[in-house]
Amino acid sequence: WEGPVNFDTTICDAADQCVFTFILEDSFGDGWNGNTMTVSQNGIPLQILTLATGTGPLEIQVPLCDGVPFELFWNAGGSFANEVMITVNDAFDDEIYVMPEGSGALQNTQIFSSIVNCTPPTCPRPDDITIVDVSPTSVEVSWTPGGVETTWEVIVQPLGTGYPDGTEPEIIQTTDNPYLYEGLTPGTEYEVYVRGICAVDDLSDWEGPVNFNTPYLVDCEAGEVVNITYCYGNGTNGVFVEIFSFQSSGGFPLNILFNSG
Repeated sequence: WEGPVNFDTTICDAADQCVFTFILEDSFGDGWNGNTMTVSQNGIPLQILTLATGTGPLEIQVPLCDGVPFELFWNAGGSFANEVMITVNDAFDDEIYVMPEGSGALQNTQIFSSIVNCTPPTCPRPDDITIVDVSPTSVEVSWTPGGVETTWEVIVQPLGTGYPDGTEPEIIQTTDNPYLYEGLTPGTEYEVYVRGICAVDDLSDWEGPVNFNTPYLVDCEAGEVVNITYCYGNGTNGVFVEIFSFQSSGGFPLNILFNSG
């Protein structure tokens, strides 16, 4: 044998790192029940994440190297995977990934990857997207500007579509805040994103999603009867709440009959 040749697995100096925050939660309130996730860079495991007990949130800060991709892998093992939730915030406390409850099918897969950026953005993203009002065919949305920008892009898309790439025809540019987004379909689940325009070639990252449902529109003057099949969820921490929204034409009162459940 020839050797040894010494080396180490240090990816970068501390001066070239910034801290990302991983926020762990459990929908039932008894911890992750043995579920774990691994944060890696360059194939090198940096941190094992788990929530030992309780609901959380438990914030775990992990230093990551600037300009290097990192991966978040949900390891095999553990039970009650659908209770596991995690959020990832970047070095500027912007939310860049959210995995909600009910995502157990993702276990034993890489659930997120991104390139670390330790340089502050020149165009900060907006914050605090709020659903002001919802009608069967429109939604009024407000937000807090990320800086001094006065122009934004807003997109409303079907729930679960995911992070916009910026080319979607549904994107609306506006100087209005709040903004009334029209042309929606009654009785539909949607998600909304907003980003700031600081200059023609300087756009913020998207803020969102914020989810909402448009109510069903019932034409009472026509004597319309709306029959819809609902799926009632299992609830969270013993709380079972389902909200079914309807809006009548002309302000007529609505009678709702539950045939079973």
